[in-house]
Amino acid sequence: MGERGTHKKTVWILAAVMALLPFVRFLLPLGTARWMFYSVLGLLGAALLVWQWVEGRHIRVVWLTLAFLCVCVLSVCFSANHEKFMAWQRLGAFILLLLVVGPLMLSHSLRRVRRRALVIAAWACVACAAYYNALYAFMVVEYCAWLSPYAWVFSHALGIAMLWAVLSAFGALFTAYELLRMPWPLGKGSCDGKWKAWVRCLWHLFCFLLCANSLIVASSRAALIAFSVALLCMCVLRWMRLGRIPRAGCAAALALAAFCVVSVIVPLTPGMEIKLKNVDRHDDYLASRRDLWGERETEIQRYRLFGTGFGCVDDQSLNSYRKPISNQGTDIFSAEPADGVIEPGSSWMYVLSATGIPGFVLFLLLVLLALGTSLRRAPVLPGLLIFFTLHMLVEGYVLSSGSVAAYLFWLTMACALPEAINLRHLLPWPRRKRI
Repeated sequence: MGERGTHKKTVWILAAVMALLPFVRFLLPLGTARWMFYSVLGLLGAALLVWQWVEGRHIRVVWLTLAFLCVCVLSVCFSANHEKFMAWQRLGAFILLLLVVGPLMLSHSLRRVRRRALVIAAWACVACAAYYNALYAFMVVEYCAWLSPYAWVFSHALGIAMLWAVLSAFGALFTAYELLRMPWPLGKGSCDGKWKAWVRCLWHLFCFLLCANSLIVASSRAALIAFSVALLCMCVLRWMRLGRIPRAGCAAALALAAFCVVSVIVPLTPGMEIKLKNVDRHDDYLASRRDLWGERETEIQRYRLFGTGFGCVDDQSLNSYRKPISNQGTDIFSAEPADGVIEPGSSWMYVLSATGIPGFVLFLLLVLLALGTSLRRAPVLPGLLIFFTLHMLVEGYVLSSGSVAAYLFWLTMACALPEAINLRHLLPWPRRKRI
């Protein structure tokens, strides 16, 4: 019993460190946060390997992920700009990320750690959504315009809007699943059980509304569309597997949540109003991505086999790499690519342009495999994967090891893949397995 308790405690400690590690960047300066993130990530990887060896666990390597990394190595070898963009350093950090939280190594105990980490990370996203709601309420009360003493609050909110949209959608999908999986009618049996069930239901409904409102306030059109599609698919999957649970209860909970969210949408948030005005001015809903997609298309045509290299873009793609001149503002950039930000505009297009056709095919197979195997499990996993799959059409974070969104995506991928992959199990519709 003592060994069992120690093992359980170890799982929770490793899961908590794994889940909260990407959020360290919000609490520390950029340079300190980057140094601490990769240091703790390396120590966590070593701790996981030692723990698996001590426990005598069998670790399985996912050969599809390993093949994708080999293609990434080849793309850097054939790249003419690998020194300019520090491609080897970026690739090394990416391999470390896949080793610790990604689908490179799988085992029963690693799966338990990662799935607990996914749950903790989801609640951390709910906390981030609560912070963004408080920030928005402060801006409304204090009227944080450009000439206001609190103008920095407005700039801070705009700077984190895209990332907070992903975190809010992640938390909203998780809390929506918690609502869907509750038995109806609530609290069968004693009055004490009914009271606890109703408190739990209201708590998850409140957290869902927090995340949904934060998602709307962030004014990310791509995140809103991807979240809506993912939530719809998650509901369909859940209702197809309800069994003895009445469908009316789940429909009532989500209808109440949808009504509350719709009431928040009107009037539109200032950020969404600005975007819609820009659309009216340019008559183009994709004006912010046209130049980036055009550069990716040119790179795909010029570098079809091995791409431009992992973490690299072509010299002529001047809209895709920028280096911040100052840590104070995010709108001032130089044209130095060395350690700056690469903005591909689309994760799917960037995988194709950076790693070539072989890398894109392997990445596509890996995503399809994870999505196919996740259908056998709780609907929250395919829901999260569908959200990331759609959101990555217009955001290029998938190969960025320092991105919180990329961290959550690869953690979800690792949780979706089973310990042993049998393609014959993808064809029938088996019984649901809980996460």
